[in-house]
Amino acid sequence: MTINKAHLTVTADNQSRLYGQTNPTLTQTITGFVNGETVATAGVSGAATASTSASTASGVGVHAINAATGTLNATNYDFAAAKGTLTINKAHLTVTPDDQTRRSGEANPMFTQAISGFVNGETLATAGVGGAAQGSSGATLATPAGQYVIQGSVGSLAAANYDFATATGTLTIKPGIEPPTPPAPSPNLPVTVPIAAPAAPLLPAPDPIANAGPAPVAGLAAAAVTPVNTAAPGPVTAVAAVTANAAAPVAGDAATAGASRGIVVSTSQTPGSRTPDAVAVLVPKALAVGGAGFSFALPADTTAGAASGERPVARLSSGGALPGWLSFDPERRVFTASAVPDGAFPLRVLVEIGGRTLTVTLSAADR
Repeated sequence: MTINKAHLTVTADNQSRLYGQTNPTLTQTITGFVNGETVATAGVSGAATASTSASTASGVGVHAINAATGTLNATNYDFAAAKGTLTINKAHLTVTPDDQTRRSGEANPMFTQAISGFVNGETLATAGVGGAAQGSSGATLATPAGQYVIQGSVGSLAAANYDFATATGTLTIKPGIEPPTPPAPSPNLPVTVPIAAPAAPLLPAPDPIANAGPAPVAGLAAAAVTPVNTAAPGPVTAVAAVTANAAAPVAGDAATAGASRGIVVSTSQTPGSRTPDAVAVLVPKALAVGGAGFSFALPADTTAGAASGERPVARLSSGGALPGWLSFDPERRVFTASAVPDGAFPLRVLVEIGGRTLTVTLSAADR
């Protein structure tokens, strides 16, 4: 009777790794022993081998591992080889929002993101990444100064050899620019006082004896007299300008000409600057509530040095266009607000003129 060798199978063990990593050590398992024998007791000598064509550049998917009997030998066994599989999984990319900074009262900037973790020398441009994503934050115009989380987002990002995880960034909100306190009225500035004239003519009848003119009113300059109703004689109203040692106005210390009643516009400049580079506009509470409107002009000294006919450009400090309720006339250099929404202030606007950037900050007064 002839007893032939039993058959053993050398099978490559299944393996896995991430895209871009080197292959793990390829091992094999021998099966088919009889009579309770094992690889240690069956008299097996030599070694088997295994190989795969997959490299660090091989894409995500399943790749074959080829087993070989190598130098294996045994008295009572022969050997056959079987394949295994190498599974290559996606490498991991991290989407991290870029840190951002703004001032209180300004709109949030665009929350851009950076993607890291590429392998094989690849970049965002070469790794086959498609789609887009943008970070987000719960901070609003009314959020006070401080640091807040910017949450990363995967959005529609996709790639054949990568998956995506998110991290967080930081939004730093700095205090808004406080407008300067309006100066106290100066006793030397001109004051306009309305004077109600009596129903009778303002000037007394001439003295037939002395033939003298009317006595002047003490302390009053010549009053302009305008009849209320020119169709028939009746009551009239006079306005007199009362001035006591009037002094020239100080630049940046009084409301700009053409501004709505109660608007206070003041300017400031950095040391060494010849012209103001910041304008603070204090809006009375009555004009800063929802639905109100007002206007003001840029002080003349803020546009000094601009070329004749140059048209200044106004935009939000975040780079966006002015909100729909605020417009700017570049010819007259006048801002006009209409139907002001609630919570609109403070608001920061940049005006480009004469090669300079002028910062205009609008704030609501307490009363």
